Amino acid sequence: MDMKKYSIVFSALALAAVFGVAKAEDNANTNGATCPVVSAEDKIEKKVDAAKIDYSLNPGGFREKLIKEIVGTFGQENLDKIGYFVYTMLPDGVEKVTDRVEVVTVADLKERITLNGSYVMTDRELAKKFGAYFFQAKARNPQIIGAIQRVKSNFKPEDLGVSFYNKFIQLDDGRMIVLLSGCTPHNCGGTENMVAYDFAGGQAYVLEENSDSTKAYIFGNPDAGIRNILLYEYLYH
Repeated sequence: MDMKKYSIVFSALALAAVFGVAKAEDNANTNGATCPVVSAEDKIEKKVDAAKIDYSLNPGGFREKLIKEIVGTFGQENLDKIGYFVYTMLPDGVEKVTDRVEVVTVADLKERITLNGSYVMTDRELAKKFGAYFFQAKARNPQIIGAIQRVKSNFKPEDLGVSFYNKFIQLDDGRMIVLLSGCTPHNCGGTENMVAYDFAGGQAYVLEENSDSTKAYIFGNPDAGIRNILLYEYLYH
């Protein structure tokens, strides 16, 4: 091979190597952008956050059991971090929740919820009168907030700050309810709330998911028809 041909081949190989490195770096950058690494610290924090409602339901000895459980997953070397998150995020002085609440494991519900003949209505006249979204409904019907807080005392309007379109549902017995749903602004994952409001009785029933969406908490002791609507809408809509 003469020097001229050798020089051309060498240049081509060098360019291929440069482009190959650049492409690998681009792929690494892209992968880093689209698939961020979740640290053990982030996972521990999320685990503790998911336990907040359970802690409020039964605070006695809860934190010590939780620390032991999380250490079993992330190892003794993370004990200090785990203790920090548990005692910071689940502080002393939390009173046991007295609201009547049913705890439902979401995985146990799949394919088992039916509406028992109830049906969903999209009623423009009702939406116009009552409000198409939660922020409209609470402005036109301020009694709703009180009805919700009677069954879930720590409810705040911000819990439905991002609201979905209200649904008007007629039960088998003729009662009309409105289903209000939404989540916390800028933090929708694991903060969804649903409220079934009974027009005739002025009674509210609430479903709240926990932060990792593995459990649903139902407040207000609804009858089977309203309970199924809350669970069905949460699971499938």
